[in-house]
Amino acid sequence: MTITTIIGKRRMKMIKVFEAFAGIGTQRMALKNIGVEHEVVGISEIDKFAIKSYMAIHGETKNFGDISKIEYDKLPDFDLFTYSFPCQDVSVAGEGRGLKQDSGTRSSLLWDCQDIIEAKRPKYLLMENVKNLVGKKHKDQFDKWLDILSDLGYTNYWQVINAKDYGIPQNRERVFVVSIRKDVDNGYVFPEPLGCDNLDFRDYLSEDGFYLEPSDYDKVKGLGAKYSFGGVVKDNTSIYNTITASYGKVSGNSMKFTYHDKYRYLKPVECWRLMGISDEDFSKAEKVNSNTQLYKQAGNAIVVDVLEGIFEKLLRRD
Repeated sequence: MTITTIIGKRRMKMIKVFEAFAGIGTQRMALKNIGVEHEVVGISEIDKFAIKSYMAIHGETKNFGDISKIEYDKLPDFDLFTYSFPCQDVSVAGEGRGLKQDSGTRSSLLWDCQDIIEAKRPKYLLMENVKNLVGKKHKDQFDKWLDILSDLGYTNYWQVINAKDYGIPQNRERVFVVSIRKDVDNGYVFPEPLGCDNLDFRDYLSEDGFYLEPSDYDKVKGLGAKYSFGGVVKDNTSIYNTITASYGKVSGNSMKFTYHDKYRYLKPVECWRLMGISDEDFSKAEKVNSNTQLYKQAGNAIVVDVLEGIFEKLLRRD
């Protein structure tokens, strides 16, 4: 008997999922939150600390390790393939070495996904990365990738989405690509923005925050808000700036702000909340990782609320 689940007015099979570059598994969190019956048949992750958090949150899951070394014919079948490949060589905050195929950069691991997709032919693909991927410097590589997917039989839909428009008070712009195998495609439209008029990141804070010593105030006053990280959040700002993987470095990339007339910065749990992750899941990860790693994992994650909206539209299609 086929296992099924009711989604809206549709009856669909339980979907099988493979999370490449899995991190802490925010895709899995989103699927669970919206009630989609799913089975994660495998992940690909090499960061030992991210793996510890993933397993603590989701339970033991088969990890196929380094994506560049996977034997594709040994992978189980799956319906949904997610691949938020490393952004360091594409990001404005990173080294800018690019993602050209065979370049040896971390971001060039994207091209290793091609063999997996070609071998397994899942129905749905979801990619996420920094907005700069579709900027002038890297757009040719982005377009090349979409052409490859098209040749493999997929229709591609992409959009830059800001987390602040989907219920999370963080200014976090990311490009998302939904690819649907052409034989099952009947179109895709990204979720409509919800707006951010009533959002305030201070609603996500704990009273026992991380406060700076008065002796450090002069250092803070000299910091500018260049790009979306480092510096000071203005008192009249309700949307927090982008949380990065290096957030925990207090002297540099941690956005300071005033709260109860004192300078403070976010605790790890507050960073996770601003990624749409529950305190319950954070508590599980906190037991197996240091604050440094928890900050990094938040900065590398995908905002769960955005994923929920994307999956709702993808998996509840008529």
